[in-house]
Amino acid sequence: MIGNSMTLQGFEDALDRYGADIDRWPVDLRAPGRALMEQHPEARRLLAESRQLEAALMEIVRPVPLAADRLGRLLANLHARRTVVDPVVALARPRAAFAITMAATVMFVLGAWSGVAVSQANDDTDQSAFSAEQIALLEDF
Repeated sequence: MIGNSMTLQGFEDALDRYGADIDRWPVDLRAPGRALMEQHPEARRLLAESRQLEAALMEIVRPVPLAADRLGRLLANLHARRTVVDPVVALARPRAAFAITMAATVMFVLGAWSGVAVSQANDDTDQSAFSAEQIALLEDF
């Protein structure tokens, strides 16, 4: 917007932010938006496209007819059922603590076993991995 006038880019931005109903735009943008529509056919085209898009979206997303009191009860029940589990509290539960301890123990045992297995495999193949010339060079060094 330059002064009290609006550019096409500003008009398009306002359409994207506030929708195709200019009466719902902020008060300081309404008059410049209407003036631009009167002067530029491109602004009218953008407004028509925005209205078509809003109509298509309203067809896709139709509100479910539901009484306000029933909707309120449903939302209250959903909120009441939602619980947040504190990790410290979860660990204080015996089953959760046991499961976590067992998982950590299994991981530790598997890690230690795989480390021992790899080191033994390396010990078995170290001599055969080097040629006699390489071993002689290492012994001289």
